[in-house]
Amino acid sequence: MKALLPITVLLTLNLAFVAAQPALAQEPETAAAATAATGETAATAETAATGETALAEPRVKVEVRCEEGDGEDRVAFGQDLVIEEGEVVEGDAVCIGGNMTVRGTVNGDVVCIGGHLRVEPTAVICCDAVSVGGTADISPQAEVGGERVSVEGDIPGLKGLKWFGVLGEAASDLSKRIVEVVKEVVFFGFLMLVALLLTVFLPRQFGRVDEHLDGDFPRSALLGVGIMILLPVALVFMAVSIIGIPLIPIVILAAVVAIFVGYVVMARIIGRRLVGEKHVMFQIFIGLLLLHGAALLGDIIALPGGPMETIGGIFTGVGKIIFIAASGIGMGAVVYSRFGKRTLAETEAAREAKKNNNKTSPPAKAG
Repeated sequence: MKALLPITVLLTLNLAFVAAQPALAQEPETAAAATAATGETAATAETAATGETALAEPRVKVEVRCEEGDGEDRVAFGQDLVIEEGEVVEGDAVCIGGNMTVRGTVNGDVVCIGGHLRVEPTAVICCDAVSVGGTADISPQAEVGGERVSVEGDIPGLKGLKWFGVLGEAASDLSKRIVEVVKEVVFFGFLMLVALLLTVFLPRQFGRVDEHLDGDFPRSALLGVGIMILLPVALVFMAVSIIGIPLIPIVILAAVVAIFVGYVVMARIIGRRLVGEKHVMFQIFIGLLLLHGAALLGDIIALPGGPMETIGGIFTGVGKIIFIAASGIGMGAVVYSRFGKRTLAETEAAREAKKNNNKTSPPAKAG
């Protein structure tokens, strides 16, 4: 940018000089004649009124030294650029294909190409103020250390640079939506990794949780809903009690493990119902596609933006609801099986034994 600015300024100065050649050729004679006539008239009138010649006071002008700034430039391409009052740009300020307003300080050149340049009275420009292919409104009170150059007129194709600014903003929004898609894909991959670790290193515990969720779904679901309701209350209670504070990280870690394990188990059960007795990882993959597909599909639908983003948001919201419900029910199965330590038969036997003990136990005597 430092190398391009001198060329741009010289080009605009040459254009201005060529455009002003006819006027400069006639200026000496006209200026001399006008000065002589005006000078004689003014002197005669002043002498007649006061008897002496009045000397006009010289206008005091603030000197601004034109020294190129070594700091960072401000560049806007296809967008408007505003230097606010009190703001200092250590280098040059360049706006191409947009409008530019200067109220603060620029320790270099101000160049506006293909747009309107407005320099307000509070502005301080250490070097040149240049407008090419647009209009310029430079306040006389503004402090400009270099030349004030304005070459008006449209430059073919330059106005279309504003579309690059619009496309830039659209690209920024699109990149955010692409990031959301990538996040969903990465999360899907993470769930598949969890499934792989469970089936390879903890196949027995994984199978027992599966057995509880598939064999006694109502109790698993009710237990999961109850945990989701009571867990926040329990955490608050532990936070306000001195004894319970050390237990908070352990409870949170156990809940997170139960959520992901339960979600993967739920995916396997759904996949098994659809594809039958295939490989366990294939069953989990199919189940995760169904459970996680709504959220992923919503982010993909939202990629074009506009109304499609709203529709995609609906799918994403449905996907989050599915994740909360499936992980909560699965967490109930994890807790129901004591984190995979008991088979469903052992759990049912323990429940029956507890019922029998309650029936045979004698009632407490009144004191």
